[in-house]
Amino acid sequence: MSEVSQDIATFLLERNIGYIRHTHKPIFTVDDGRDIAEHLGIEPCKTLLLVNRKSQYYMLLTKGDGKISLTGLARQLGSSRLSLASTEALDLLLHATPGAASPLGLIFDSNHMVGLCIDKVILQQKYIMVHPCVNNESYVFTSSDFFNHFLSAVNCREFKVIDI
Repeated sequence: MSEVSQDIATFLLERNIGYIRHTHKPIFTVDDGRDIAEHLGIEPCKTLLLVNRKSQYYMLLTKGDGKISLTGLARQLGSSRLSLASTEALDLLLHATPGAASPLGLIFDSNHMVGLCIDKVILQQKYIMVHPCVNNESYVFTSSDFFNHFLSAVNCREFKVIDI
């Protein structure tokens, strides 16, 4: 277990937020993780850290097989043009590496620099599976635990529901 995933596990344990941990081969794309998600009977999620021209950061949590129009997303957010955030920003804000962006990294965003955007389809799932900011582990939460307990624990009381 990496130091970052250990920090996340400790955070969850201290707040009594339940999850199931799975270790697996490194996943770099949603396609890489599709077999794991299917084996667990869970729809894969995709997490992207995005930034606009004003250096405002947004984390997008959407379904794994969804096509994303960054132009359409920017319009829904009332934002200027969006692009993928740099590797440096991913590390600085969320302690994650490319391919391992995760809403669990919000525990490290103490200045609340990252706005969370969740595809409405994700809100309808019974379970959610995300990386603990490393790509060789996945944590499975009930949606209720994730949306009600985890997001509250990281002081993310508001997020934007979007339609991808």
